[in-house]
Amino acid sequence: MFIKAQLTSLSASLIDNATAIVLQAACKVPKLYAGMAGVVIGGIFHFSVSRRWVFNASDKSRKDQIIKYIMVWSGNFFLNTAGIAILLRLTHLDFKIIKVLVSIVVGITYNYFLQKRFVFK
Repeated sequence: MFIKAQLTSLSASLIDNATAIVLQAACKVPKLYAGMAGVVIGGIFHFSVSRRWVFNASDKSRKDQIIKYIMVWSGNFFLNTAGIAILLRLTHLDFKIIKVLVSIVVGITYNYFLQKRFVFK
């Protein structure tokens, strides 16, 4: 289950980061909004795949899972947005590096455990 969760998170992160980078670089969306949009798109993908493939929880109430996922995802959204804002302000790192670093840290330390023990339990 952990490997599946990590593969799903990696895929969601790639979608998240690609969305943010394309919006920022090609569409000139402000960096913070591009990062926020990436988190939303990645979250939708992650919920769908996690529910069916990672946690085999399709037989449980989708409504309950969505509510719990949104609660956890809201924390994820806040942590990613705050992490990006803080690192943009405090460092001179490239936006793409900041986005990837923040996504990895939040994914490993926050998302997996709450999804396993709360959302898809």
